[in-house]
Amino acid sequence: MNFFRILIVAWLASSFCLLTQPALSAVAQEERAIYLFPDEGRLGDTVRIAGKGFNKSTADTDKYAAIIFSSEKATTDDDIGHDVTRYELVAEGVWLNENGEFDTSFEVPEELTDGAKKETVHVGTYYVYVCHYMVNILAPRIRAVAEFEVTLGNITINPDKGTVGTSVEITGRDFLPDEDIAIYYDNIELDIDSGDTRTDSSGEFTTYVTIPKSTAGTHHITVIQMENEATTEFAVEPDVTVNPTSGVADTLVTILGTGFGRRENVVIYFGALEVANKQTDIAGDFVATFSVPELAAGLHDIVIDNGENIQTAKFTIISPPEPPAPKPPVLPAVIEINRLAGYVGAEVVVHGTGFIKDGAVTIKYDSELVASATVDANGTFLTSFRIPVSAHGDHIMIISDGLNTKELTFTVESKAPEKPELLLASPIVAKEGNDIFLDWEDVLDESMPVTYHLQLASNAGFAAGSILLEEKGVADSEYKLEPGKLRFLRPRRSYYWRVRAVDSAENAGEWTKSSEVKITPVSTLPSWLMYVLAVIGAVFILFIWYMMHRAEKRKG
Repeated sequence: MNFFRILIVAWLASSFCLLTQPALSAVAQEERAIYLFPDEGRLGDTVRIAGKGFNKSTADTDKYAAIIFSSEKATTDDDIGHDVTRYELVAEGVWLNENGEFDTSFEVPEELTDGAKKETVHVGTYYVYVCHYMVNILAPRIRAVAEFEVTLGNITINPDKGTVGTSVEITGRDFLPDEDIAIYYDNIELDIDSGDTRTDSSGEFTTYVTIPKSTAGTHHITVIQMENEATTEFAVEPDVTVNPTSGVADTLVTILGTGFGRRENVVIYFGALEVANKQTDIAGDFVATFSVPELAAGLHDIVIDNGENIQTAKFTIISPPEPPAPKPPVLPAVIEINRLAGYVGAEVVVHGTGFIKDGAVTIKYDSELVASATVDANGTFLTSFRIPVSAHGDHIMIISDGLNTKELTFTVESKAPEKPELLLASPIVAKEGNDIFLDWEDVLDESMPVTYHLQLASNAGFAAGSILLEEKGVADSEYKLEPGKLRFLRPRRSYYWRVRAVDSAENAGEWTKSSEVKITPVSTLPSWLMYVLAVIGAVFILFIWYMMHRAEKRKG
């Protein structure tokens, strides 16, 4: 209270001085200005502030000013403590030189504690005010104003470089407390593998994401919270996988590459020999196969070169065993496959060695023929197919040439599709006997196509026995209830409908919230006849009352 009394006394004194010197005040107001460098930043950042046009120090008297940081907007006609009640005194006793200028700095505060009302500083627009001192007392009248934008907090990642598939820890601080966060990689929203999905009460979080398929070089990891962003960089490095890593000459080797440049030409060398030439896809990935050349047994380098990035892998050439008989050795049938899990429609690449030379291979998925291939003179084949519509879980793949049979298990993903968004406002009002049109947003999923499961019930909770209509396998994101399906609907009653998405792997998503449908009756009588019947009814009731009243008088 003493502080505010001093401020009021100082304000009255300064007002009196201004009234006695109106011309001087007008000149000072025109020349006075402050500048912030920078004019935006995070909590704890240091901000340089410079000003001119303020009271001038002399040889006999030093003049001072104070810097105030506030969330309340005010002008030079307002006072600190009266018009501005949420603020922090960030710099006191700032000396004004003989030209009325100053140059100092302050730190962006985390809280505003000096005013009558306390407040935590968060993302948004704040205001920097400068006030004079009258002798040793701070005058409350605001002398200059500048705006400052508080931006979102800091994020750090570990590691900040690596290959596609790297798990990255993201740590954030100085964010808004208790609010959801979203993680983006360039323009793609990432699933949070583990950790926090929202900030704690201190505005901090730690979360983990996986680097998706992307090209070599710098990419941006961005944390978004309530339309505010904080960004850092992650450097993708190329990576290669060789399968197999050893074998005899003429062994078919498959190289999978990730994190290279987009649509770049990749040359593969085995020792000094060029064995393959491949172009990467838009994500910087490639798959290349080649036969191991006839070289001496031992360890050899495989060099993958795209002109900018060079990756090296190792392959061991094994000397073939001496044949026990004149016949060449028969190699066992071997299957190499690019994936054993995924979604409906995923491409599966199958490479086989050791099969019947110049024969034919069939591939069955749950007893259904999905691919066939011709085996070359070396007993190898390479083919691909896409996973057909099938339920989530394990499925049996059988690869056979009639003599050699290989059985593998493929697991279809079990992630449920997103919940649809209803497009029609609730309630829907429909006249008895008319069509009712239901509409919702399309749902996209890895295992396409997506169908919909629709229910109509007499109870908003869809209790057992209340479901009147159930449609499964609806192909479109809309449905028309025709009069033939509405015989059970009664006027002046409410019904409820909901829908959920089901993908091609039979993963069913969450139900939408129930939406109301009201049925209004259709009158079959003309309005004039209804009025006539109402009048007749009233006369009849009056007549009955009259007769009863007359009978009571007779008894009396």
